[in-house]
Amino acid sequence: MSQHPSRPPPARHRGLPLFIAADWTPEQALAVFEFLNDLKDCIWDRYGLFIQARLRRDRSTRVPRVPRPPPIHEPDPDDPPF
Repeated sequence: MSQHPSRPPPARHRGLPLFIAADWTPEQALAVFEFLNDLKDCIWDRYGLFIQARLRRDRSTRVPRVPRPPPIHEPDPDDPPF
């Protein structure tokens, strides 16, 4: 699946290192996980509608509009041929 050209890939795919300390205790890891989850929920509560609209726009396929052909003129039965 390809990314939309105007949308940059996630940070982990752009070469930005995301390091997690190897010496965290399970309790520290859980605390960070819960904090990030709460942060995500707060952001969603405030910006959820905007985020949904933006994701829908960024992930939708753009199909160019094809102009409609002009209507076909049905000859009047009373019109003389040529």
